[in-house]
Amino acid sequence: AHACVHHMSRRLSRSLSQAARPSWLPVHPAVPLVAVGAGVLLASDPERPARFTAWFASARRAVRLAGACSLVAFDYSRAKRSLIAAEKAEFLDGDAAHWELQVASGKAERLRAEAVRRGEPSAVLEEEARRTREEAAAYGEALAGRRLEAGQRSGRAAAWDEVHERNAARLLALCIANGGVYVKL
Repeated sequence: AHACVHHMSRRLSRSLSQAARPSWLPVHPAVPLVAVGAGVLLASDPERPARFTAWFASARRAVRLAGACSLVAFDYSRAKRSLIAAEKAEFLDGDAAHWELQVASGKAERLRAEAVRRGEPSAVLEEEARRTREEAAAYGEALAGRRLEAGQRSGRAAAWDEVHERNAARLLALCIANGGVYVKL
């Protein structure tokens, strides 16, 4: 059997070397032997080709998924670096004030919760926790509104829209290419 495989390998190697192929594409002498070995391996079990095909298709889907996710992450990271730097400088004071309000709200809530835990609920502490919580939330909403308006004026919102559109198209192409459960997403 070994002599037969060796003989077939040499004949296949000669026929490949005589076939029309670009000069820059050399055929290693082991290629025909590996091809024959793969054929024998796949033919030895009638179900092996189907399993191999299914495994290969699954691996191809996984590579597509990983590639698309990497591109999406890179695109958003790049957009974040370029678009948010200008926004951070513009709203630095507002962010600091909002942080201080959130810290004050957290302290007031902890004091209220501790009083309740001790069995000494206090209307004053309840009111202080409510007031600081609402003040921090109102300031945060106003800050978000100012950010949205500034984004509209500066064109950052349109740039983010382009990033979202581009990545939505990538994800759609991924779902269509991978088929199956991805289409149901």
